[in-house]
Amino acid sequence: MVIIPHLQTTIVMTIPFIITYVALNFILLRPLQAYLEERDEAVGGARDETLELESQIEAQMATLEQKLEAAREEASALRAAARQEAQEQERAIIAEARAEAEGRVAEAVKTIRAEQQTASKTMRATATQISQEIASTVLGREVAAEGA
Repeated sequence: MVIIPHLQTTIVMTIPFIITYVALNFILLRPLQAYLEERDEAVGGARDETLELESQIEAQMATLEQKLEAAREEASALRAAARQEAQEQERAIIAEARAEAEGRVAEAVKTIRAEQQTASKTMRATATQISQEIASTVLGREVAAEGA
């Protein structure tokens, strides 16, 4: 039994293998390797682009959050100013209504005092007349009031 083959047989068997390897290398392995490298580059580029877009989105979100916060603060300030203005208008309206009411009350008090004085004079005159009539009836003669 021969363990080492003949050199001629080995060369004859190696030549088709080398030809097949070279042919497969040109036909299949190099295009496949080029395709895989292109795909890796595309995936890496897409990953880089995705990271860049994510960072841009985060920056825009931060900007939007700042603008939103500024808008909220501005709206809060506007509400506070409107509330303050409304309270001032309310105070002015209440003060005007109080002044008007106090004027009406003062006018009513004045009218009541005038009517009270008129009623008092009328009652005195009526009381004097009634007392004269009572005195005249009791005495049986005409009685005149002093100072009349």
